[in-house]
Amino acid sequence: MADDGSKRPGLIVTFWILAVVSGMMMGLRLYCKVWRSRGLWWDDYTMLLSWMALVASVCFGTIMVLRGFGDHFWAIGPDDIVVVNFMVLLVTIFSVVATSVSKTSFALTLCRLTSDVYLQGILVFIIVSINVLMNAIWVAALAMCAPIESVTNNKFPGECWSSPVLFKLSLASSFYSAVLDFILAILPWVVLKDMTLSTRERLGVCLAMSLAALAGGIAMAKTFMVFHMSSADYTYSRVNLVILAFAEPAISIIAMSIPVL
Repeated sequence: MADDGSKRPGLIVTFWILAVVSGMMMGLRLYCKVWRSRGLWWDDYTMLLSWMALVASVCFGTIMVLRGFGDHFWAIGPDDIVVVNFMVLLVTIFSVVATSVSKTSFALTLCRLTSDVYLQGILVFIIVSINVLMNAIWVAALAMCAPIESVTNNKFPGECWSSPVLFKLSLASSFYSAVLDFILAILPWVVLKDMTLSTRERLGVCLAMSLAALAGGIAMAKTFMVFHMSSADYTYSRVNLVILAFAEPAISIIAMSIPVL
């Protein structure tokens, strides 16, 4: 049951707008590549995987909101809070996968376009490091308590290791994600500087870079929120963090789709 201070209204619509718009842009990208007989490559398949993870995360986020996320913690019933906690865990897992794989797709695209071995090495390092660091968050979240049921349900007695470890890992991965977004926003010019591009193609690259930088800004905002998330009223105070967690991969997918259109 929502109270007067609820943030629930409009949350589900916001979640699905991000999923649908990014899905439409990705669909147009894939259609254009097939229509032009260019074929699909690993960057396309990883982008599709990223979007599927985003949709899964949005589905779990929808259930999470329907069961009370967005209301103050004390306004949510004990049975609902167990469901909310479980959905928060699933949202974390799939949104992290969506984000890390979207950056993987971007880096793979650049790998395909460049023959510079040094630059390819940098891109491979980006792919490996972002996937290891970001996905370590949900692995740590699952492993922090034994038995695993006690992670989301305090009715199960269990032993948990220090939560500051998870906090520091989340903070580090959010900051690193932001740094990589800005790097990936700049690298296209390095890769394409010697290529002859039409005005339309240059505009597409510029817009894609701007959106990639926006994704970096979103990641920086997430870092700031993670650093300041100390409230026990997490079902209310972390609403904006969840929105940004969905927005980052959605914006990345849109950014990667534009140059192909």
